[in-house]
Amino acid sequence: MTDETLTQVLPEHKGLAFIITKSYKKDMSAEALYEATRGVWKDVPEHDASFLYAFATCKGIVKEVYEIEQWEKAGTKPYTMVSHADTNLTNRWEFVGHVAPESVRSLYIGKKIVRSYGSPFKKVGG
Repeated sequence: MTDETLTQVLPEHKGLAFIITKSYKKDMSAEALYEATRGVWKDVPEHDASFLYAFATCKGIVKEVYEIEQWEKAGTKPYTMVSHADTNLTNRWEFVGHVAPESVRSLYIGKKIVRSYGSPFKKVGG
């Protein structure tokens, strides 16, 4: 059960909430969820090292949290679960990362952190 009240992301967990409502499936694998979240994005602040976390959200609810290690041009890393074959990768980016520590995940998974409309990602925690 989720609460409709927005949970505020703490400043030390500053990041981007990626709205993956169109690609999210309830029974998707952890790898598919990671791939749907990490790429490929246009106009992300890829050079801003202050964004530490990526929040995978569906209808504003956090499904997973990843620590962002680095940003790369889209198409740099292979995708095995998600296809971007129909997407023009010019001027698009993807992050490389890993699942965040449980101490961070437990604060946000299952909670609403963003309203799910507008941009495909939103800045949170800052």
